[in-house]
Amino acid sequence: MEISIKKADITYLKDIQNLNNQLFKLEHNNFDPALKVGWTFEKDGEKYFKDMLNNEIVYVALDKDNVVGYLAGSTNIQGSYVTKSLAEVDNMFVLEKYRKYGIGSKLINKFKEECLQNRIEEVKVTASAKNKNAINFYKKNGFNEFEITLKQKANSNTQNKSNIFVLHSLNGDTINIWGQDIKESFNKQGIEVVLPKFPIRADSSYDKFKEILKKYLDNKTLNKNSIVIGHSIGNAYFIRFCKEMNYIPKTYVAVAPGAVYNIASNRNDYIVKVKEQAYCKQEQLNFVKENIEIKYCLYSDEDEPKEEMFKRFIEDTNSVGIYLKYYNHFDGYHRIYKIPELTELINRILKNELEEK
Repeated sequence: MEISIKKADITYLKDIQNLNNQLFKLEHNNFDPALKVGWTFEKDGEKYFKDMLNNEIVYVALDKDNVVGYLAGSTNIQGSYVTKSLAEVDNMFVLEKYRKYGIGSKLINKFKEECLQNRIEEVKVTASAKNKNAINFYKKNGFNEFEITLKQKANSNTQNKSNIFVLHSLNGDTINIWGQDIKESFNKQGIEVVLPKFPIRADSSYDKFKEILKKYLDNKTLNKNSIVIGHSIGNAYFIRFCKEMNYIPKTYVAVAPGAVYNIASNRNDYIVKVKEQAYCKQEQLNFVKENIEIKYCLYSDEDEPKEEMFKRFIEDTNSVGIYLKYYNHFDGYHRIYKIPELTELINRILKNELEEK
């Protein structure tokens, strides 16, 4: 594959608009639901790119005649209050299947070369704080952390903001299956969905879970109005966390809660030891029962042999039991990529909160 980098002119307008729209979709779905997908094709968006192509620096990456990436940057953006000339990478995007060929770095280097020719001393770039891949990419290309931009809704109180936490299972597959559907569905409504990554399989432990989740509690992201959804062993850990940290969320939804009770098993692998350190004590279950007002427990056929265990959990936590047929363990092995009933339940919970306010 031979990729060439070329300075773009107005003939590449539509190609760049198409790539920029894909960038907006990516950012909107994963990092900033406030972004307006389709803006690039509107009057203001088209004017922006025409101005960039005519007056600023735009490069395209070509695979033969196909545009597979672009970079748009502005020069001499500094104000009179600073002493160094400054340029900025405004936006850039490379098609996913081309991202392992160093194209992004080539675009950055071309932009820096032109900045040097124009005697510009510094180059900056802005990335979404949650976009770790982009941040790591820019750091590998020589950028260092310089400024932090903070944002909140004008009518919001961080400590009272509703959001959704999905706590994954022992294998961690929850994040890549229905957790992604929850994230996409509620990001579109402007609701933040957090999918913390905890150590999995043999590395899983309550202490590690607590360490990670406590950071969200300390910075108020996990707060009294959070809707927490636990999957499998994530429930055992969360119940212990609530009691130990005296944490009470607005709503708790347990999906196929596992490793809550010490139940005899024929297994002899790492799962035995992981479960042993995960089991809940009655006082921890009592804390959830007595303090968390809204609680649900979703379970399914996989768990027919465990039906008594789930009924015990529902009673011990005073949860509303919801039996959903055909979902098995709600896991990736059974290809459960969406749980429409869970989405509907969360929407009802959020609606009631809004009505109360």
